[in-house]
Amino acid sequence: MFKKQAENVQEYLTKGSLVSIEGRLQSRRYQDKEDRTVFVTEVICDSVQFLESKKEREKNQQSQQPTYSNQPRENDHKLTDAQDLSDDDLPF
Repeated sequence: MFKKQAENVQEYLTKGSLVSIEGRLQSRRYQDKEDRTVFVTEVICDSVQFLESKKEREKNQQSQQPTYSNQPRENDHKLTDAQDLSDDDLPF
């Protein structure tokens, strides 16, 4: 991104912000000072669309603050016997 588009992204986006980016990938190579070949892949951005407002982002960030507890949560599942698993049960 360059010019005004880059300035807007720098000013309004933070880590975890929801955005939509349209563009293309560009690969290139060059020789560095030690005469080694360096390969680079870049995202060439044509447009950026903010998918949430600043208020929504701040609300989501506050609700995602970690809460720590030694008590198990309702949806926590523990594996009681690893021998009950077969290779067919594994997702990989």
